[in-house]
Amino acid sequence: MSNTILVSAALILVSAVAIGVLASVCAKRRSAALYVAGVALVWIGASIALGYYDSISDLLPDRISLTRRIVTNFLSIAPLALVPAAFAAPPVFGRAERKWIPLLAIAGAVVAFPITIGTGLAATCYVGWDCP
Repeated sequence: MSNTILVSAALILVSAVAIGVLASVCAKRRSAALYVAGVALVWIGASIALGYYDSISDLLPDRISLTRRIVTNFLSIAPLALVPAAFAAPPVFGRAERKWIPLLAIAGAVVAFPITIGTGLAATCYVGWDCP
């Protein structure tokens, strides 16, 4: 298997697991506010972590500022946080059974992945000023 396929599968899996676990916990408590706040925290935390990793792993680390990298990653991974969260929201709000959360989270992550590629390219080019 190529490295690109493995990375793509890992992104989908990590997104689905993070949102799925969060949705399961919040559905048990029937707490929509906790779910929305948790999704926001996961999204922001992942953006900061990825921005920092981008900064320290770049061959020319001072070329793009850390703040710009964090904002770029915030916009790039938005679909991987928001689309699975929207798919997994019905059980949290009591509109579906909790047993559907894993399937809904995986479906949301699979749908979000192609969108993430587009937003990643746009954010990298227009916010990060690093057009491919």
